[in-house]
This record gives sequence, structure tokens and C-alpha cells, in this order.
Amino acid sequence: MYPAKFEIHAPAAKAVVMRGDLRGWERDMPLTKAANGQWSVTVDVPRDARIEYKFVVDGVWQLDPRAARGPNGLGGENSNWTGPDYRAVAPVQPPARRNWGRSRRL
Repeated sequence: MYPAKFEIHAPAAKAVVMRGDLRGWERDMPLTKAANGQWSVTVDVPRDARIEYKFVVDGVWQLDPRAARGPNGLGGENSNWTGPDYRAVAPVQPPARRNWGRSRRL
């Protein structure tokens, strides 16, 4: 396991949680506020993990300004965290459409 630390600077925030595929996007993962206004949470994850997530700061969804991001499949973006042993694989493409012939009406 590997300690993944997620943090965001939000000194005026009253509550910050993280949502992502770690908990199925349904359950909040609360962050703890430090005196300098930095909110953080550390989670043990597999070293080869890839995690998509967003922060919810006082009810407003936000990307992690320091993390990589990518499309979420719904027209928006998610922040991405990758572990030190993560290895991306090429996406599987559907087979090319083939025109095997035409039917003709006689």
C-alpha cells in the first residue's frame, strides 16, 4: 500500500470533502484543516492505483489545481492521481467498420 495525500488550499472554507472513484463518488471523504488554511487527507491505496476525484468546498465541486486532469465522460473533467507503479494501458478500440458487400435488389 502507498500513502496518497490529497490537499487543497482553501483558508476561508468551512468544510472540504473529496469524492471520487475511491468510494464510488457517493460517499464523502472529509479533509482536515491545518492552521495555514490547507485541507488534506491521506489514504492508503495500491501503488499501481489511478484515482479520479474532485473536491467539494463548501458545497461547490472543484478540480485539484495541482493535479493532472482528464475528461470524465460526461462533458467535464476530473482530477487524476496516479501511484508510483501505475502503468497506463492503451485503450481498446472497437473494430473498424467494414463494408463486406452490398445487397442489390434485382
